[in-house]
Amino acid sequence: LMQSSFRKKMQEEIASVAVEQATPLSWWDVDRDVKMARIDDALKKANQLIQAAPNNYDGHLKLAHIYLMRDELAAAEQHFKRAYEIFPTNAHAEYLHAIQTRRQASPTK
Repeated sequence: LMQSSFRKKMQEEIASVAVEQATPLSWWDVDRDVKMARIDDALKKANQLIQAAPNNYDGHLKLAHIYLMRDELAAAEQHFKRAYEIFPTNAHAEYLHAIQTRRQASPTK
């Protein structure tokens, strides 16, 4: 009976992994990783998603914020700039100006 229970549990686990792997990646996954402080995972997923949809301004904003968390100011600026180019709003201009000002204060980043 124990072997049968163990076998069933393992089959369920394998099935859940297969479903997880078959589930398409989404920005929700990126947000979840950020909230759980899995910044490297979030960055990897966000880069995959932005490659699939390079004109997603919100995706570029998310990437910029992830790069800010990693203190990678040049990459953050690049994505803030791209978001502004795609969808020029006052808010995006403010983000871009803020990161440019911050980079001027610490030009090595």
